[in-house]
Amino acid sequence: NFYIGASHFYDKKGQAGEIACGVEQLTLDPEQGINYALKTWLTYYLRAMKANGFNQLIVSISMECLQMPEDWKQRMYQGVAGQTGWQPATAFYSPCNEEVRLYVRKITKEILDIVVAEGFPPLLQLGESWFWWQEFLPGAVDVPYEGRPPCFYDAATKARFKKELGYELPVY
Repeated sequence: NFYIGASHFYDKKGQAGEIACGVEQLTLDPEQGINYALKTWLTYYLRAMKANGFNQLIVSISMECLQMPEDWKQRMYQGVAGQTGWQPATAFYSPCNEEVRLYVRKITKEILDIVVAEGFPPLLQLGESWFWWQEFLPGAVDVPYEGRPPCFYDAATKARFKKELGYELPVY
């Protein structure tokens, strides 16, 4: 199982003159998909697997991200983005956001195209593709978040809820 984590596979962009590796200054570039480093590394990894007798690899794509666009994030009812307790804290993609869905399809296809080109079957586990609750304080994995509220109040999810059920999403 190859877990593709929260911040190491997508191309990032920022403003000219900013610190190139600054976590706060960069965002993922949805036009670019996976980065050259991952494409190259994955190709050679699969070749090494084949040379050592492996015949399959399950690709697991994380549904959290360190630097996603703001409107892609799952949110608590008061509008605050849900985040992990890890440092730096990552956010979770909203599965109802159509831009997220297109991006995840794009990166999944790019990765599985490499897997298939190297002679492996396309095996995918889309990781954590559900709504989260705010379990910990952002950046403090050992400190529970009071009330542990759900994070399904982003604009896309609220709009979909109303469209499908005909009334506003209740606050839990």
